[in-house]
This record gives sequence, structure tokens and C-alpha cells, in this order.
Amino acid sequence: REMFRQLEPQMPEILSELPTGTQYKKSASPNGGMNIIVVRNFAEFADDDARRAWMSETINAFVNALRPRVKRLLSG
Repeated sequence: REMFRQLEPQMPEILSELPTGTQYKKSASPNGGMNIIVVRNFAEFADDDARRAWMSETINAFVNALRPRVKRLLSG
């Protein structure tokens, strides 16, 4: 939660580096949960190989967008 709080000012830039349709959502709960989500419809893919390829590309995009920022937070 603290990490997301610190990354929140960068969220527009982070979202621009992630797949189209990725959203940042804050929970209305007292815990203040925060999520970065991307949703695709199962039927959008021709087959399982296309689904796996999309998943791999999406995971890599998340890693590439978040890893350096989290690393800076941890070292700062």
C-alpha cells in the first residue's frame, strides 16, 4: 500500500507505459487498497498461444514500468 501511495504521483506516466486499457483504481474501503488492472476478454484472442503471448507481453510491460520505480523507492 505504501509503495502505491508513493508511486501515485507517477501513475499517469506509468499507465502510459502499460497496455491500452490499463487502469489504476483506488478502493473506497478504509484500508485504502489500490490496484493496477488490465482486462481483456477471452474471446479477443484467436487461440491459447495468442493468450499466452499477450500475457507474457503484458507481464513484461508491468515489470519494465514498475521495477525501476520500485527500485528507486527502496534505495531512497
